[in-house]
Amino acid sequence: MNTFILNFLVPLVLVYWIWLLISNPKQFILIFIIISPLINLFWQYEVLGFTLIEIFSGILPLVFVFVMFVKMSQGGWKWGKYHKLFLLILIIFFIPIVKSMVAGEPMANAAKLFIKILCGYASYNIFINFFTLKDQKKLVYALLAGVSIVLAIAIVQILRGSGFVAYGDRLSLIGPYHDPGEFTRMSLLAIILVLPLIRLFRSGLQNNLRIGILVLAIVTLGFAISRNVVLSAAGVVVAYGLIRRKIVVSLLVIGLAAGLYVSSPSVQAQYQGKLYYELQYLQGNRNIVLEQLGSGRVGVWQRAITSFKKVSLFEQIFGSGQDIGPHGQLLGLLLGVGVLGLGAILYFYLRLFIDALKRLRKDRNNLAAVYCALLLVSFFILMVASAPLTEFYHQIAFFAFVAMSEKNEQEWKAVSRSRSLNSRAGVPAAIST
Repeated sequence: MNTFILNFLVPLVLVYWIWLLISNPKQFILIFIIISPLINLFWQYEVLGFTLIEIFSGILPLVFVFVMFVKMSQGGWKWGKYHKLFLLILIIFFIPIVKSMVAGEPMANAAKLFIKILCGYASYNIFINFFTLKDQKKLVYALLAGVSIVLAIAIVQILRGSGFVAYGDRLSLIGPYHDPGEFTRMSLLAIILVLPLIRLFRSGLQNNLRIGILVLAIVTLGFAISRNVVLSAAGVVVAYGLIRRKIVVSLLVIGLAAGLYVSSPSVQAQYQGKLYYELQYLQGNRNIVLEQLGSGRVGVWQRAITSFKKVSLFEQIFGSGQDIGPHGQLLGLLLGVGVLGLGAILYFYLRLFIDALKRLRKDRNNLAAVYCALLLVSFFILMVASAPLTEFYHQIAFFAFVAMSEKNEQEWKAVSRSRSLNSRAGVPAAIST
């Protein structure tokens, strides 16, 4: 069966996948958003050293270049506000590849990093060129469908008492996935998606479904243990209350999470076990070494800093192409693309965050800007111990909202300009709309 899947089904589906991207980029990306959690179920299959996740996700950034040139030849290609800055970042991320080629060194890590950044660029441009503001609802529904698939798998596993793997004296929910990451990341995304959509004290099927998704996401985070994601989710909830002045909603979500923790001895035990080494270290236990903290991440960070100090000055500035895996975006980028690459990324994402806040100040109904701000809050927290900026699915979702936020701002400016001109001409506002 495995041989059949790898040798026949994968190439066949891959050909269709490429054809769909070329012929209908909008349909491709919406379908990808929905079925990506199902593709991730086949994480253990590899073709030529690449997992099926990397193959089917990597199609977007690789084939996008062809789609772009075809569309440009036909005329009508639009460049977004962040096009030039994004291109500059891509050039910076390409330097380690060139360095590895010239030095005759392996360039797989540098190439994979470049492709993942290119994925965000592809998503941004596809949504700028092939989507309108009317498609924003389709985007949100597609993302809700994607996260709901993952949450449904998680809840089935929890109810059956299966899918748990022991990490020392702890159990963590991984289900059919490689690790708890799929459950935790998608739970976080679910919380971000439904927070701005929930209306307190309102009935209705849609609102009840959104509240249901929120509850399932909180429960999943309780069993698929990730301190980094839980901290990020807490940061998102607090940020939402401040940005939208929805303190009651934020307190309600925090109360639900606290209620799950207090009412479930199993969840309490798992998180206490997860924090055991850190608490023991803070209490002065000399048997706990620094390298053990953060599930061994502190040791990974120490080795990354040591490696960075050993490379040449050129590699410190432009990157050595090395990688530390999904254990810390900041140090991973510092080692992979150097001070220049890390600085460019931080500047870019800080600018996106500031722009999102500015758009919300002008237009509080810019839902995409809300999503941008909340996703960025989660990214800034996750970057310490995870690698959210190079995760295909979240790259696509985030830059989709960046593009939609930009479109929303353009429409808002056009409406404001029209009203201003009509006002000067003495046309009543009711008639102008």
